[in-house]
Amino acid sequence: MRVGEDSLRQALEAGGVGSLEWDLGRDVMVLSGQAQSLCGFGVDEFEGSPGLFLSRICEQDRLKFESAVQSSREFHQSLRAEFQIRRPDGSLCRLVCQGSWQVEPPGRSESFLGVLLEMPPDQAISQRDQEIDRLSNLYAALSQVNHAIVWTRERDELFGKVCKALVEQGRVKMAWIGLHDRLTRQIQPVASFGDKSNYLPSIQIFSDDRPEGRGPAGKAFREGRPHIRNHMLLDEEASPWHQQLRQQGWLAGAAFPIRQGEEVTAILAVYAGQAEFFQQREVALLTEVADDLSFALQNLQIEQQRREGEERLRHERDFSDALLNSLPGVLYLYNQEGKFLRWNRNFQRVSGYTAEEITQMHPWTFSQQGKVSWFPKRSPKFSLGANPKWRRISCARMANSCPITSPESAR
Repeated sequence: MRVGEDSLRQALEAGGVGSLEWDLGRDVMVLSGQAQSLCGFGVDEFEGSPGLFLSRICEQDRLKFESAVQSSREFHQSLRAEFQIRRPDGSLCRLVCQGSWQVEPPGRSESFLGVLLEMPPDQAISQRDQEIDRLSNLYAALSQVNHAIVWTRERDELFGKVCKALVEQGRVKMAWIGLHDRLTRQIQPVASFGDKSNYLPSIQIFSDDRPEGRGPAGKAFREGRPHIRNHMLLDEEASPWHQQLRQQGWLAGAAFPIRQGEEVTAILAVYAGQAEFFQQREVALLTEVADDLSFALQNLQIEQQRREGEERLRHERDFSDALLNSLPGVLYLYNQEGKFLRWNRNFQRVSGYTAEEITQMHPWTFSQQGKVSWFPKRSPKFSLGANPKWRRISCARMANSCPITSPESAR
């Protein structure tokens, strides 16, 4: 048996549930008696103005409710929204609105039919539990980010791990990191996770004040501070990306600057499928992620400079070794303490000593004053005093080096 609308309303009223009908085309809202009572309206006080109903919703919840309504309408989904009503006497009442959109014949306006009921205290506690879960997820993501920073040595690999941690542990919908191109002023994504429909290749984001630079990423880069958009589909400055955001179902976005030294060089951007996702604590945790990345980039830069310095030194030593070994005769260098610093291959060949042995020896070992002759050790037919060729050995002088050209010059 079909129940009439009046009978259904009476049944709802008896259960403490109010009904709501919102005709968007005519901009008219009809509240049942119970719904008016829940919102604190007196008899005949509510005259059908949607704006009057919205004015009773606490400011911090109003945008969230409007965003949820718009999103459910655009995606043809049922609506469930929670918000606090401030009654004229100052008391607060937490309500939940549930309903769906009615598909009207062509030429007729679209309308929303739903119910209003007061949320029990235990459900309000559930809302706090959800926020705790959200923060716990972000803390887990932060832990993964710090682990990646410790063990990852390449910048792009680190960026990829961070984005993955924010989506898989932090439970956001999508995260990306973009580097700034000074020439084009474009913020170019270099790592992302969660972009299942190739959203990033379809958009352009800039760091200047053109329309494509007025979203969270562009503003965060220019101003050097986080930018939060908890209702992106209602944000006119995000209009260049509205179509793609609707298709993805991303309702909130945030961007955080990443620095190298004092200069902003990159952006961390995060998207959520829930309006009002980025509250104070969530923003603080994500800011910490960006700050940790800034610290990591600074360390990676220092490490890169160290590696490049070592590589230059290696090339310079290879070049000097080649130069020394190309010179005729014997060449060796030692410091004031008598420690051999450099020598060419001829020195080892003529002396018969290995490089390891030479490092442990003193130049005086090869002089008559040291009373130890090197040639007799390896080649008895030679003696330092009787070899005129040895007196003509070539030696070089460098800083802090004291070359000996012959046993006589060592005296």
